[in-house]
Amino acid sequence: MAGLVWRWCRPALRQLHDGAWYLVLRWSPHLRPRPRHARPDGAGRGLVLHVTHSFDVGGTQTQIQRVCEASNTRYQHAATEIVPELNYGFRSGAVLDERRYGRVLGRVVAKREWRGFPLVQVYKLFRDFRAERPLVVMAWGHETCVTTFVAATFARVPHIVFGIRTFNPAYGWTDSVTAGDLQRAHRAMSPLVSGMIVNSTVVRDDHAAWVKLDPSLITVCPNGAPPSGLSAEVQREAAR
Repeated sequence: MAGLVWRWCRPALRQLHDGAWYLVLRWSPHLRPRPRHARPDGAGRGLVLHVTHSFDVGGTQTQIQRVCEASNTRYQHAATEIVPELNYGFRSGAVLDERRYGRVLGRVVAKREWRGFPLVQVYKLFRDFRAERPLVVMAWGHETCVTTFVAATFARVPHIVFGIRTFNPAYGWTDSVTAGDLQRAHRAMSPLVSGMIVNSTVVRDDHAAWVKLDPSLITVCPNGAPPSGLSAEVQREAAR
């Protein structure tokens, strides 16, 4: 019965949601203060919370894991994800605690099918940010950057950093409507974040052109590798 009700209500809910999501995307940048580019006070004590869709098998997830497990970082690093049910390896034991998300909405967030709605993702991340109180949130991926920006704006997180690791959506990895929505959102949000990080100069130039931004404002940070995985010769060169 519940499945039948869901299939009957979903189209109407999707239409209502999409209208509300359009308004949120349009107006949330107006609620975000200008970025703070100076080093945050209390360096070494602040939490950097990394946000991704899930910790399935992939390069992005590997990079987040390496940062979170590193012992010599300036800040504390932790992670959260939108769909922990798809975690493998790192954070494979993560589960959703309905109590964090409220008595009524907690049940909505707990159902994976509802987290396909961006507004539900925003609410989940908003409650995560309010609970963890990070100094910085770093979003990984075009779509995650958008939902993270909205949630962090409402949660008043001091710093937002965008992490881009692929070419822009115009290359066809999503439909044209979603690609257009993402482009408009990134163009409005990018001037308001505290930093943008990409993993290559090629991606930097592509992203800068896509959002109409000066490439010098985007930081290139190549993919990291643990020292133990490097050859002795490379380790000696890196130590110089």
